Amino acid sequence: MRIIVADDEQLVLKDTVNIIKRVCKEDEICAFDDSLKLLEFALENPCEIAFLDVHMGNIDGVTLARELKDIQPKINIIFVTAYDEYYKDAMDMHASGFILKPATVDDVRKEIQDLRYKIIDKGDKKLVVTCFGKFDVRTPQGEQLIFERSKSKEAFAYLVHLHGNPCTTREMAAVLFEDEPFDEKKQAYIQKIISSMMKTLKKYNVQDVVDKNFNSMNINVQMIESDYFRFLSLNADIIYSRDNDYMVEYSWADY
Repeated sequence: MRIIVADDEQLVLKDTVNIIKRVCKEDEICAFDDSLKLLEFALENPCEIAFLDVHMGNIDGVTLARELKDIQPKINIIFVTAYDEYYKDAMDMHASGFILKPATVDDVRKEIQDLRYKIIDKGDKKLVVTCFGKFDVRTPQGEQLIFERSKSKEAFAYLVHLHGNPCTTREMAAVLFEDEPFDEKKQAYIQKIISSMMKTLKKYNVQDVVDKNFNSMNINVQMIESDYFRFLSLNADIIYSRDNDYMVEYSWADY
């Protein structure tokens, strides 16, 4: 689990980090005294929890929290502040928790045990796939997979959408190119797209998340952690922000 801690007062930041370490002994804790640097970090690194001060200099903590949630909608925001008048603002934006300074070990432990968004144990999962909002594929360590072709990324997205059910080459062509005829030229092009997709997966050593047969392929659901899979299982902790439609960039996903 990766935790962000933000406070523009260095001594307070250090004290808060030390308290969190006593509760989250095996987790990665990233401390920031600058809001902009925190947002830059969040763009590339998935985080489960953020402990934010309300007064952060260049960006106040409430605005920072909103921008952070735009980047990572299901991050657990916990405000750590000396000003209890911000409690209503925190609740209005569906923060996970609110701690009045000085924070204590008991305060942190209580908030960690009652998070708004449940922390999923990724275990042996090889990929973390986000489907609600813009489609995104990352390793469990947070590294984003960069596909050489946009169509190869879309092909992988469709396999995720099928949730382990097999897809033929012809079906993939119909999805990616809609009403275009499936001739020899199109078949050869689809094979190039699939080959490019597999090349990307191999680059990140996760090629076994896709089972590829003579004329069909499917993903290994058990190797992938995804908000879509949790949605299908109807877990009550899945709550999406108002802007998070399903795979917004793909027309076939509009349902």
